[in-house]
Amino acid sequence: MYRVVLLDDEKWALADVRHVFPFQKYGFEIVGQYTSATAALADIVSLQPDVLFVDIRMPVLSGLDFIRIVSEQLPDLVSIILSGYAEFGYAQSALRLKVFEYCLKPVEEEAAEALLQKLQLHLQQRGAPKASLTADEPDYNLSGNRNFSLLLKYVQEHIYERLVLDKLAKRFFINPSYCGQLFKSATGKPFSQYVRDIRLQRARELLEHTRMPITEIAQLIGYDNLHYFTRLFTAKYRLSPREYRNRAQSAQQTPQKGEEPCG
Repeated sequence: MYRVVLLDDEKWALADVRHVFPFQKYGFEIVGQYTSATAALADIVSLQPDVLFVDIRMPVLSGLDFIRIVSEQLPDLVSIILSGYAEFGYAQSALRLKVFEYCLKPVEEEAAEALLQKLQLHLQQRGAPKASLTADEPDYNLSGNRNFSLLLKYVQEHIYERLVLDKLAKRFFINPSYCGQLFKSATGKPFSQYVRDIRLQRARELLEHTRMPITEIAQLIGYDNLHYFTRLFTAKYRLSPREYRNRAQSAQQTPQKGEEPCG
């Protein structure tokens, strides 16, 4: 079964997708459905979906921004946009993001079935490989230790939760000091730095592409203490989160060479 995540800020729209698309008939299983983009963002890596159906206009985070962010960690994810807006600008942006299909709501049953047939063929042809969590993902074979591989997979799937290496080592029956050595050998980084770098990279993406409050970003990536998060972020990027957001979003709004500024 191919794994599907649905994201739309309207509950009725989610129900409509479930009704119109014959997912099971073509080997698709819905593993997550969300009306909140931030909630979906927190779960999607651990769900490891093959396909994402996403609305284009949502509060806090647009469908295009959501795809842009998750594609960093799930590069093989196939994205399908569901939109009530036949706007050329949206379609252009979707094309640049290599979106598989841009569907206008409401989707007719015949069109929905044809899309699933096309999608099934696409996934079968590529073998639907599982996507990597991150560019920092280590080579499991380096450890030669099955228990350590399981521990590493657990860390990646719970990266935004409270993680303590000693407790994880005991949970997976590994000597704690040896576990630390294995972790650095496999990832090239000490445990705490590995976790911190992935979290701060996600924070940077959210600061660049969303208007989500900084407090919420900190909590989403696993830091309840805003001051601690700010200190970590500033130490790594030499800018506070607020300064980084202002600079990044200003740069995005600056006309490129040869472009006319709006207004």
